Amino acid sequence: PPRPHTRPAPHPPAKPPDHHLPAAPNNNLTYLEQRESDGMEKRIHEAEARLEKVQLALVAPESISNPELLQKYSAQLDASQIQVDGLYARWAELEAKLG
Repeated sequence: PPRPHTRPAPHPPAKPPDHHLPAAPNNNLTYLEQRESDGMEKRIHEAEARLEKVQLALVAPESISNPELLQKYSAQLDASQIQVDGLYARWAELEAKLG
């Protein structure tokens, strides 16, 4: 007896792409690390600008003659330098992950 014409089973619909999650570039960084890396140069420039501003304030005549200002700007200089150094270190870590 002839077999009745059967249709193949329908394939389940393809899963739509997740449009709400941006795709990370093809590298060894996570999405958040990539975002951090993308903004690192700007953050370093801003931190270096703050460091330079404190350096100038520290050597200004009114600071040199005022021990309280000298101490204040000296502490700010140390903190600013630590921040700049930390940003450069983090940038190096992220670059190392890229290979």
